Amino acid sequence: EAKKIPPIRPIVKVFKVSEIYKEFSEKVRAEISCDHTPPLTYSLFFEYLLNKALLYTKVKYSYGSRIIKTIEKLTQKTDFKICTVCGVLPAILYDNGDKLDVKDNNAEDRLCPYCAIKRLLKGKVISNVVQKLDLLISQYKWRFPSTSELAMLNFAYHMKDEVRNLVSTDSSEEIGVKEDWINKLFETPAIAENYCKCYSGNKEACEKLVILDKENLKKYGNLYFAIVKANGDNLGKLWKGILLSKEGKLMTLKEYLNTVLGYLKEIGYTIELDVNKVEDEIKDARKKLYNTNENLESVPITMSYAYTLSRTLTMQAIVDKQLLEENRAYPIYLGGDDILALSPVRYMDKFVVLDSVKKTREAYWEYSDNPNTEFDGFKSFNGIVVDSLRTYGRSYALFIAHYRDPLTMSISLANYYLELKDEVIRTDDIRVEGEMNKTEKNEIKRKDVLFVSSGRGMAKLEFSALKMSEGNKIELQFIDLINSIDEKIRNKDLSRSFIYDSLALEDYAVLACDKANLYTEIYQSLVKRTVSRNAKNDKVSESVLKMISQITDLGECIIVKDKVKEAYLNMISSLADLF
Repeated sequence: EAKKIPPIRPIVKVFKVSEIYKEFSEKVRAEISCDHTPPLTYSLFFEYLLNKALLYTKVKYSYGSRIIKTIEKLTQKTDFKICTVCGVLPAILYDNGDKLDVKDNNAEDRLCPYCAIKRLLKGKVISNVVQKLDLLISQYKWRFPSTSELAMLNFAYHMKDEVRNLVSTDSSEEIGVKEDWINKLFETPAIAENYCKCYSGNKEACEKLVILDKENLKKYGNLYFAIVKANGDNLGKLWKGILLSKEGKLMTLKEYLNTVLGYLKEIGYTIELDVNKVEDEIKDARKKLYNTNENLESVPITMSYAYTLSRTLTMQAIVDKQLLEENRAYPIYLGGDDILALSPVRYMDKFVVLDSVKKTREAYWEYSDNPNTEFDGFKSFNGIVVDSLRTYGRSYALFIAHYRDPLTMSISLANYYLELKDEVIRTDDIRVEGEMNKTEKNEIKRKDVLFVSSGRGMAKLEFSALKMSEGNKIELQFIDLINSIDEKIRNKDLSRSFIYDSLALEDYAVLACDKANLYTEIYQSLVKRTVSRNAKNDKVSESVLKMISQITDLGECIIVKDKVKEAYLNMISSLADLF
């Protein structure tokens, strides 16, 4: 029965290719010559077929729609509680640690019907169900860490070192017990949860811990983890054949044809082709096929073009998985252009989540597992070389979430921030003679942005926004600046007050965005004063200021949903969220 009626309703579009071909032929009305050579316009058939396949009603089923009557019944009561896991539906069951109960009993986890079932579907149960449905692919046992484990991963790393240092003072038996305990911290949610509670001041949780080093827990413990969300910019434009030229402008059909002919000539092939005639034929055919003048300049979507895109996305997903796992992140979904992953904020004291962002963004345009085969615009992996999606960038959202917050809500917030990429206007793109309100903006180059935010709930939707490229060049040096300032704060070369003193300059930073000399000079002077006041000595102050000047131009801004964001303060705000 489960095979016949899946829990997720798939949307499948089915049509006969022969019927679409007949329809296509009647519209273009091009004759095949005596030598059976198809007319040039027939190269548009796959494009036409693809457009037909994508014409379907896009339906979203509301979360919980299948149990709407139960929800209505529960919410009529005034004392109903919301599920602590999804944060969406009302709770009907309560998890007391050892069993699910219909009574509250001050349980920490309240579960809706869906989350209760998922809680019961442990790995072994799922494996048995999948096996009975004849869907088992392998016996590989997978496990995803809990949010408490992710939050405490940096502490677990330091505790492993601590246990190893005890060898000289403890008996081998005691060492074995303690090593086993710390190993379990990486894979047992209950232990990590108790460390989180103890970190928060829960004495009862502290008493349950076999190993408790309060000093290390205070220094390395954390209650927050990171959600990494990424999405390739303008992927829809790529599937429509809308490309950019080297100058960053939309490539016309004529420019594309001349580029292809130029490349063929470079490799020794000379083809006599009337570019103007070919351009006119393709445009005329598109007008007949779609009854519109839109997208006449786009590159024809042939099977080889679609295959190249598909192959590139597949390779990118493989590379993303490797890079994320190298930086202790746990991928949930990888779609080539898309990423959804969970990560500790820190591991081995480093902001590993920033390393995940940096490495995967660099790999989106260029990657090689062999330094001898690095080429801009290509990916090389296990001896296979494929194209990169070099035309457009990839935007990221980094949300620092509390381990106890409903994961569904936290991921929704990450989605919200990522969708803001369509609202970004860069002042370097739109500024005209120092005026931010007059300009022509480049619609294509507005994206490729990293959004960073943190917090609990949805009361305060504050964020920072950092551009990840400038024109055709990737620019991720701001990550180096954030890491460097973090290191100086941890080494006490720079006071932690530096972060909050810098954020207090926001009003001056916004005024400096207009690039009016007076405001810019005042802002620059205040930044220097803030650095020197919080630095351990002049040497530290000079090194920080030098790094700031090398990485960013004070007063450079972007606008997101009418909010002006100055680049340098965005970096400091991101650091505050990561702390």
